Amino acid sequence: MTCCRLLPIALVIIGSIAGLVSADLIEGYVINPADEGRVANVEIAFSVADQDGAFSEMMRKSSDADGRFSFSGPFLSDGLPYTLTAYYRDISHPTATLVVGAQRQVILEVFDSTAEPAGVHISAHHVFLSVGADLLEVAQLLQVHNSGEATFIGSNADANRVTRVRVPDGAFNFRGAGQEQGDQVFVGEGDSFFHTQPIVPGRSQIAFTFQVALSEFSGTFEHFAPFDTESLEFYLQPASIELDDPFRDLGPVTLHDQTYRRYHIDGLPRSGTIDVVLPVSGSIRWALKWVSLGLMLFASVAAFGLSGRAGAEAHHATTAVGSLADTAGIDPGADSQELEQLRGNLLERLAHMDTAGHHPEHGETRKQLTDRAVAVYQLLALKRGGA
Repeated sequence: MTCCRLLPIALVIIGSIAGLVSADLIEGYVINPADEGRVANVEIAFSVADQDGAFSEMMRKSSDADGRFSFSGPFLSDGLPYTLTAYYRDISHPTATLVVGAQRQVILEVFDSTAEPAGVHISAHHVFLSVGADLLEVAQLLQVHNSGEATFIGSNADANRVTRVRVPDGAFNFRGAGQEQGDQVFVGEGDSFFHTQPIVPGRSQIAFTFQVALSEFSGTFEHFAPFDTESLEFYLQPASIELDDPFRDLGPVTLHDQTYRRYHIDGLPRSGTIDVVLPVSGSIRWALKWVSLGLMLFASVAAFGLSGRAGAEAHHATTAVGSLADTAGIDPGADSQELEQLRGNLLERLAHMDTAGHHPEHGETRKQLTDRAVAVYQLLALKRGGA
């Protein structure tokens, strides 16, 4: 699961000496630390690992009047990995992976729930931003601490929106670390994703990754703090990226054979934001649009360019040049430099129209601009063929 317990408070192992009890018996009891009382009638699921390491539930039992439970049977072979999950007031409290025969007794802790995040904060938030040729790669790791005595289930009415992650325009391929296909650890909603796992008292981690298409990215990454944050660490790639105040430059660092420049910020309040300006200039973004449009237009005239060259060599293509110049809106005698300038202008206007998503420019539709650009490409092909 994505939320990994560093110090699993849902589990207290007593007498961790293998062989103290029979390998075909697992026993323990359920308590609520808030009142230190044992809890009866709590459903407990027993799951074992398959050959691929995935856990599958085998059986369930409820704790008795004294909060006790036990599982037994010949399938409990010594050394078998297993987990226990207590279901208390619609919240699951799983243990870490245990081993049959390694513990004398297992104590499961369960907690009441709260919609108030007062006891929840982020001790450290690590943000990795890697700027590539056409993608921004984003990875984040949150070290979360719930210092209260109740599980935070989120302020949303459906208790399914716990930790908010805001994403920029152009974001896609969002995944929680270790998330399996169909595993709804995160759910999307508007400009955000929400981690759905309740935050139980103690320490835990949340990790996720996503990508951003630079052609739709503004160049400013807005970091959002879902809870009060003590420490922010940004790891930027390429390591030549420079940030001004309030970012404190800690210099280059190498992690997993990748070099980043590390920046630090002390603290950010809940729902606070801070902007990270990345070197993705407007000209670069337009260039990406131009490349895409240029390849599309080039493909549409490639065949013409080849035949046009042969035609220009044989017949000089006088009539074709006049017709194409009329469509392109340029003088038939225009040289290659003028054609290149018009080509760039048309591509820029097409790219702007794609970005804006509406409104023809100067009364021209996208089809008209595309027809003009195609005509310019064809004129260039003819001129190059006749050169």
